Formats: sequence, C-alpha cells, structure tokens
Amino acid sequence: MPNNKDKGFVLLWRSMNDNKVLDDGAPYDKYHAWCDLICMANHKDCTIYEYGKPVIIRRGQRKTSIYKLSTRWRWDRKTVSRFLSVLELNNMISTERTARGTTITIVKYDTYNNTRSTDGTTEGTTVGSTVWTQTNNDRNNEEIKTLSPWGGEYE
Repeated sequence: MPNNKDKGFVLLWRSMNDNKVLDDGAPYDKYHAWCDLICMANHKDCTIYEYGKPVIIRRGQRKTSIYKLSTRWRWDRKTVSRFLSVLELNNMISTERTARGTTITIVKYDTYNNTRSTDGTTEGTTVGSTVWTQTNNDRNNEEIKTLSPWGGEYE
C-alpha cells in the first residue's frame, strides 16, 4: 500500500468555508473538523494583541477557544475538548490552554501546506499549485485574471 505522500494532495481555498451552499447546518464530523483546523491555521506569522500586549501567533497555529470551536462545529464543549485531546495524543496538534484561550499548533503544518519553491524560498500558498486563469480573447491584449474556484478574482 502506498504511503500518503504517494497519493498526492489537494490545495483548498480558505474561502470555501464561507460558501453558504456547502453549509447545511449539520454538525461537523471529525474529518471536517480536522480539515477546518488546518484551514484556520495561520499561513504566516502574525501578531495579535491580548489586553494590549502583543502575542505572536506562528505559521500553523490558531488562537481560539473551546467555546468558539464548539459553536463553529456545532458540538458541545466536552466533545471539542475530547477531540482535541485525541488529536494531541496522536501527535497531530499541540495545545496551549490559558484563561485567555487555546493556541492550537498543527504539528505537521508544512507537510499539509508546503509552500517551498524549487529553490527553497517561500513564495506563498499558490506555489506549486495550478492557478485558475481566464484569458480574455475579445481583445488583443490578452488580459489574464486569476480566479478563485469559488467565484470572483483571487488577489
């Protein structure tokens, strides 16, 4: 049986989570909750402010709360906590829980979101992926627009 890397991968647009057609109001299953965690994780380091103090959230991390996840996934808080514990036991995530929330780190985030080009530099989330383009042949200037598969132009 081939390992998972031999099966290839699919790049997903984060904006897909905003598509109301795909949201039927049902609770998430474990698979979709795991995919949601990966999609919610930062694609680059950023700074947030908690009570006026800067906190760096690294690539592959997400600052959230059990309550926010329970609302998002339509689970009770105990189920969210158990699910995160199972992911932690399987070395899929690590968590840092404080009174101000939970920082979730996707352990192998770069495996799921490898943005390295062939020369080893980071180019962004579309490197190595097929970018959807549309050529306007109505004019001779061949204007090219990059489109999101979920509609609209991708910036």
